[in-house]
Amino acid sequence: MRAISALLFLAVALLLVMAYQAARQELGIRTLMTRLNRAKKIVQFNEKEIVATKVNLDALNNRIESLKTNGADMKTQIMEAQKSKEDGEKNLQTCMKVKDDKLNKKKDMTDLLDKMKATQEAERAKAQEEVQKLKQQILDRDKAVCAFLDTTLEEGKKLCGV
Repeated sequence: MRAISALLFLAVALLLVMAYQAARQELGIRTLMTRLNRAKKIVQFNEKEIVATKVNLDALNNRIESLKTNGADMKTQIMEAQKSKEDGEKNLQTCMKVKDDKLNKKKDMTDLLDKMKATQEAERAKAQEEVQKLKQQILDRDKAVCAFLDTTLEEGKKLCGV
């Protein structure tokens, strides 16, 4: 019986050791499960943050692409505006040159007109002087004719104004 009691004692001791080991393993597993669940939650949280960051990154990349496109459009518009400005400046220079030419031509024409007026005035004065000379010659001839005419006659009086 001693052997049975020793065997029973050993069996109970072994059962207790195994129960202790099972409880210890169960507590270890629970601890590991808790840590695993915490790590799982942290990973899920980090995954959500990564996804949100990726979405933000994609949105920023799209915005950068649209800004690049807008920048290219702006460059094109700037180039067109600069070309239009250059064309306008060329047209302005051409117009200014034409204006200067027209002003020079107008000045030349005005000078020519002034010369023609001066020449005309000189000719008019010369013509009036000649008219006066001719009138004087006519008066002198009339006086000479009147000197030879007989003023007693009616026709002589009319011609000489006596």
